[in-house]
Amino acid sequence: MDAGRLKDGSLQEDAPGPGAPCVRRIRPEGSPPDAPSKGNLLRQTPSGDGDGDGDGDGDGDGRVAGVIRGGFRRETAAPPEGHRPSTGIRPWPATEAEAVAEQLRLRSLTDTAGPGPAPGEVRTVAGVDVAYDEASGRLAAAAVVLDAETLQVVEEATATGRAEFPYVPGLLAFRELPSVLAALSRLSEPPGLVACDGYGIAHPRRLGLAAHLGVVTGLPAFGVAKTPFGFAFDAPGQGRGAVSPLFDGGETVGRALRTQDGVKPVFVSVGHRIGLDHAVAHTLRLASRHRLPETTRRADSLCRRALAALLAADARN
Repeated sequence: MDAGRLKDGSLQEDAPGPGAPCVRRIRPEGSPPDAPSKGNLLRQTPSGDGDGDGDGDGDGDGRVAGVIRGGFRRETAAPPEGHRPSTGIRPWPATEAEAVAEQLRLRSLTDTAGPGPAPGEVRTVAGVDVAYDEASGRLAAAAVVLDAETLQVVEEATATGRAEFPYVPGLLAFRELPSVLAALSRLSEPPGLVACDGYGIAHPRRLGLAAHLGVVTGLPAFGVAKTPFGFAFDAPGQGRGAVSPLFDGGETVGRALRTQDGVKPVFVSVGHRIGLDHAVAHTLRLASRHRLPETTRRADSLCRRALAALLAADARN
């Protein structure tokens, strides 16, 4: 890729060739290439299964950063495709019964008391999402880090592979989380907060993707879902910021939130190390122009592009 001028007038440095680590830095015009200013650095890691060759086949010897815990990352060897991943706590479940048992174990570890970080108290917010190709079993996960004030992309990373766990309602985290963790681990530093496209404790066993991710990584996390997952709610008012409780029986598990005047609500639930008031406040801040948070929109776009590139590479091989 030739160096070019971006929409904001900054310069994009040349990208390396296929198979090389891909780092793209966004720098203001006139600044020296080796001294990017803080807040203008966009690092992109190659899509792949951890082998470093970018083809997603998982057959290399590369190492990728492993599970993020408490703000620290540790290096783990990238497993060959088909091996069961690990959460960093105990072996990854292979059966529905094992997965349910693991959810029941982990749900007691969630910290939902709050209040957790409020808007203005974190520098970065990450969005994560996964795209699938059901025909081949291929998937691509994306982690996109935004500046919490400007909502501009600071860093993004992808991880690709195969869906090793079957689709089972209520157990989606076991299908998506290994690749999501791999994408998060490729960031230069952990984000201050993670907004998941999905649920936190608004889940039959109170351990949706956001809660599971938060417990495993130690990061504050919450979920913003497009549908109520069968939970009961009254429609909130039509104005931006209107809310109503999301109920599972007599228990409040989240809130329906109108992010724009007159649009369908989204459904916010806490995951780990944040309370519901702050999760709703962050969602409104992240959804300043659209129904869905910018974290979700950016991560969705990136994982779809990564999957398309992976499938194209597969077709060539």
